[in-house]
Amino acid sequence: MKWFWPKSEAAQVPPPQAQASPISPESICRELEKVLASPEFANAVRLREFLLFLVEESLSGAEAIKEVTVAMRVFHRTASFDSSGDSVVRVGALHLRNRLRDYYAGSGRLDQVVIEVPKGSYLPVFRRADAGTAGASGHPGFSRKTMAAAAGILAVFLAGAWWLARATAHHTGPSIAVLLMANLGGPEMDGLCRNLTEDLTTELARLPQLRVIARASAGQFRSQSGDVREIGDRLGVTNVLEGSVRQDGSAIRFTAQLIDTRSRYHLWSEAYERDADDALGAEAEVTRLIAAAAAGRLGITDLSALAPPHVPSAEARDLFWKARYLRAEKLNADAWMRAAELLEQAVRSDPQYTEAWAALATLSATMAFHGAGRFEERMAKAQDAAAKTIQLDPRNPDARLALAETEWLGNHDWPASERSFRRVIDLNPSFAPGHGWFAIALLSRGRFDQALAQLDASVKLNPLPYVVSNDRAAILYVARRYDESIARCRQVLAMDPSFWGAHILIGNCLRAKGRYAEAIREFRLVPEEDRDYASGFLGDALALAGQRDEAMALLRKMLSEVNGPDEGNGWVHASYIQVGLGEKAAALTSLENSYAHHETDVNYIGVDPVFDPLRGEPRFQGLLKELGL
Repeated sequence: MKWFWPKSEAAQVPPPQAQASPISPESICRELEKVLASPEFANAVRLREFLLFLVEESLSGAEAIKEVTVAMRVFHRTASFDSSGDSVVRVGALHLRNRLRDYYAGSGRLDQVVIEVPKGSYLPVFRRADAGTAGASGHPGFSRKTMAAAAGILAVFLAGAWWLARATAHHTGPSIAVLLMANLGGPEMDGLCRNLTEDLTTELARLPQLRVIARASAGQFRSQSGDVREIGDRLGVTNVLEGSVRQDGSAIRFTAQLIDTRSRYHLWSEAYERDADDALGAEAEVTRLIAAAAAGRLGITDLSALAPPHVPSAEARDLFWKARYLRAEKLNADAWMRAAELLEQAVRSDPQYTEAWAALATLSATMAFHGAGRFEERMAKAQDAAAKTIQLDPRNPDARLALAETEWLGNHDWPASERSFRRVIDLNPSFAPGHGWFAIALLSRGRFDQALAQLDASVKLNPLPYVVSNDRAAILYVARRYDESIARCRQVLAMDPSFWGAHILIGNCLRAKGRYAEAIREFRLVPEEDRDYASGFLGDALALAGQRDEAMALLRKMLSEVNGPDEGNGWVHASYIQVGLGEKAAALTSLENSYAHHETDVNYIGVDPVFDPLRGEPRFQGLLKELGL
């Protein structure tokens, strides 16, 4: 159940004397999709929402769009909004027009349909690229049927924007994002900028009074390179911490600024100059000083949760960052193996290096979950590294999360695992992975509402990767909320058409609804190089659709490889096909083999709809008992 992962020719131009055909709502929606996905709009969340709202209103039949309506719906002003004293909508419209101009001069220069927002109006017009502005109009008298179709297409985008707004709203207390530190020196300073950004995020996230956006989201914005109000809106934070690093001769100069995203006022700033001969020591010291100063300025006086100071050796630090790069940039088992080796070298070089021990614990648990390497060995490494981390730093969230995962996946001790997950969150409410993994664990127990609540908490802290994740759709699928799951997957694919995991989930939902031919088409949309992840689901759907020969061929291939060096979750996937073929006894044997081989997908059989035909079987109930489900 690894669902959590991972043109046609241009239309001919009519001759000038011909009457151009009307532009359909579907064409407008396709154009909107291209605009919103373009580099020009990629980091402009508020402008995306602005354009989305205007097009939706037009396609819904609006004859005009009032400034106060935009202020309330897009910029979250109240009904008492007064445009004479607040120019937010007019300024936003100016930025939107400029961004559209840039798009059609760049990524959209060959587009056949153009979206414009004329000056003096908020009602967009749609025209063919060759038609100039003459004859351009707002909604072109669409029928109820065509407007309903357009609304359905637009719902994909609107729902995605709504979920993101929902996830980042309604928080209390101070919140902060650490932007990627600006490199004002040469390429040799890149590593130091990354280190400072990562370490500041980690340190601030230790403070339970402060909500800190995860690195994966905040790190997409560079210091001194954007409007902090827009960044704050996109990440849902009231403050950003930005800064820079540069070397002047024998000295390194660090700067940091704390900025209120609503007022754009600098709340605090400081510069630190240290000896370049001890860059790592300087970075570690400055990290603590900046974290303490920023937290104090935000009203946090209890700093006891900050990590005890330790400056790792230069060799260990270099090994640590090489491992982190491999893990982040190369998402495959070989890269993970190499990263684990580098981390083991790092802790041998510096046994007091807490961050390296914690990274080794979490990576080992991740490898066990995804079947990379021998399960028992990875579980043991995760537990040992976590124990060493906690000895050095009892509050370290990564280590405690790794322990929770081993108790859940390895020991099948749910009470202990749940206590550990809750301990992670209690110690560090800003630790997004803690909420995310707890959601996945709760899913396996059938506690779907609680899983969704934990997922929402994770999204508040790490909103941007959520836009192209399957987590919510997976929870909705196992909760038998198939239509909602499919809608969520369609949202994901609208924003990232290459995200093939969404096709697997859509296929499973369609299979559960008895729409086998459609399910098969979805599974076949998974790229050939990744088709193994879909083989079990595809074989199951083929069998149910009566295409038994192809299903049997997939099953034979799977069983011939299941005892190979890279077992993955082969036994579970074989059982999917056997269920589809009606071979209950064989499916139960495969599931028992899956349990014996420590395949992690077996932890979901208690909730996976595929196994509904087996629930009355004593062997299945016995396996659930063994798994603690």
